[in-house]
Amino acid sequence: MSATSEPIYAVIEVTIQDEQQFMRYVAGHMETIFQYGGSFVGEYQAIRPIEDPSVQLPSAWTLVVIQEWPSETHFLRWWHSPEYAPWKPVRAAAAQVSLTLASKIPD
Repeated sequence: MSATSEPIYAVIEVTIQDEQQFMRYVAGHMETIFQYGGSFVGEYQAIRPIEDPSVQLPSAWTLVVIQEWPSETHFLRWWHSPEYAPWKPVRAAAAQVSLTLASKIPD
């Protein structure tokens, strides 16, 4: 996948395993997102899974976070930044995370 110069969205599905560690992660890494140009579209809590095997993943996520970035390059600079690096192991210890980068479909 090549880096784009158009706004992109990071869609992050989270299953929290250790709430205390997760809150430490959130508080600790938040400023790095803003430092690299990211912002939050929203945070959404799962209500309930739909009981249909044709659309349901094996485990239901508990939280969905959507971030907006000016470009894929901005996101990748943050993702590989020295400021964010110390928070990756904290995230891994606190939660299971699925991350997808998405771009808007042109009209």
